[in-house]
Amino acid sequence: MTNQSSIADIFAASRGDGLVDAAVDVARLGSCSVDYDKLTDAAVLSGQQTLARAQRELDTRKAWLAKTLAQRSRWELGQSGLAAQQGFLNPEGLIQKLTGTSKVESRKLVGVGRMLAEAEDAQAQAAATDAEAARRLLEGALDPDIPDGLDGVDGHGGVAPVVPLPAPMPWHAPISHAVTGGTLSIDAAHALRTGLGDIDTVVTGP
Repeated sequence: MTNQSSIADIFAASRGDGLVDAAVDVARLGSCSVDYDKLTDAAVLSGQQTLARAQRELDTRKAWLAKTLAQRSRWELGQSGLAAQQGFLNPEGLIQKLTGTSKVESRKLVGVGRMLAEAEDAQAQAAATDAEAARRLLEGALDPDIPDGLDGVDGHGGVAPVVPLPAPMPWHAPISHAVTGGTLSIDAAHALRTGLGDIDTVVTGP
């Protein structure tokens, strides 16, 4: 029987990552059936939640990796794509082979993984836009040729800084954030994604 505290200590230095935190908490439950039998009732109840949280963290990473595999297997790469190199027509088939899951599950991972990546990219672009806007406003405030950092308002004829508009976040951003935050499962995210469809296209047109 493995010492529970020694397993947890291995990960202690890496606390802060969701998966590492979940792994530490799972390790503290024990490493065999006998350890689990010794848990208190309260630990059994909280342990179920701990295992569910760890599973969600793993599922999120499975979606990330499925998206990466699909990206490296996109059709325009032809035979140089990752899936094609392994003898598969599409990334879902390769994922199915590697993981032993169904084709439906593989498609789900790829779809949710792409959704998570889109939200992550949009968030990064929004942060970059905010930083650029702050930089331009600061430059305008410090520019002696632009009194009060304004133009066309105070009539001094300076050139006001053009502040970039923030890029819109994808409609599924709240769903994606809930998945990466560990509060929504891949299955639930997939159901919402496929049930709601591409709202951006519905609203703005293709």
